[in-house]
Amino acid sequence: TDEVYGSLGETGLFTETTPYDPRSPYSASKASSDHLVSAYFHTYGFPALITNCSNNYGPLQFPEKLIPLVTLNALEGKPLPVYGDGKNVR
Repeated sequence: TDEVYGSLGETGLFTETTPYDPRSPYSASKASSDHLVSAYFHTYGFPALITNCSNNYGPLQFPEKLIPLVTLNALEGKPLPVYGDGKNVR
C-alpha cells in the first residue's frame, strides 16, 4: 500500500518506480515483506511475483474501514469521522 513509499509532501506523485521510504514501524514491516520475498527469489529461485495493488472495496469489507464506516454513519445520521489534521497526502 501507499504507506511504504513515505510522505509525498505538498505536490508530486508516486509511481511503480518510486523507491520504498517507510516512515513508521507498521509501514516498514509491510515494505520488509516485499524485500524478503525478493531475496528468496534472487537467492533460491523461489517462484514469486510482487504486485502493488490498491485497496479493494466491497460488501465483505470490515465495517470499521473508511468507506463502509462513512457510508453507514451517513445512512444512520451519525457524525462522519475525520482523522488527523488533514495534511497527509496519499
